[in-house]
Amino acid sequence: MIVKALEALRPSAEYSLNAGDYKQLVWLDKEQTKPTAEEINAWILANSQRVLLESELLTLDSKISRFEEDVVQATDITLYGDKAAAKARKDEIRMLLK
Repeated sequence: MIVKALEALRPSAEYSLNAGDYKQLVWLDKEQTKPTAEEINAWILANSQRVLLESELLTLDSKISRFEEDVVQATDITLYGDKAAAKARKDEIRMLLK
């Protein structure tokens, strides 16, 4: 999640990061200053729920696409239930992200 924090705090910054470890963050950007560990941790704390929900949305999109492909090839009625449940969860997440 440190990469998401860096992207949000210092858009388009140049850096090198090894293993997602702040101690191994090499700041290469000449325009922007390196964010402190405290800044990054504060961003992660404030945004972790949102990042997790956005990640879940991407997963649900992928599942729905697979369901739609499978429905064309299968007659199993349970696929429709799974697709409906995935779409309902997506709607729920979108409401939480507003």
